[in-house]
Amino acid sequence: MVTIPTDDPVAATATAAIHEGRVADLRRLLAEHPWLATARLGDDAPGAMSRTLLHVATDWPGHYPRVAATIAALVESGAR
Repeated sequence: MVTIPTDDPVAATATAAIHEGRVADLRRLLAEHPWLATARLGDDAPGAMSRTLLHVATDWPGHYPRVAATIAALVESGAR
């Protein structure tokens, strides 16, 4: 599993697409970067935190637009 910093352009774009309900953009990113579906965003150093895009979609405060379609797109792309 790949871990990338949260400020990586691909990670930031995917996170914004999730928060804004832009499912088509998220699907495009997942097609362009297949590893993204299973990647962790953050840092794997001891005491640091990382999370998947599924975590992003279901994270507090939640209530993101089109979240069911977002989760479906992530799962269809191999997210776990």
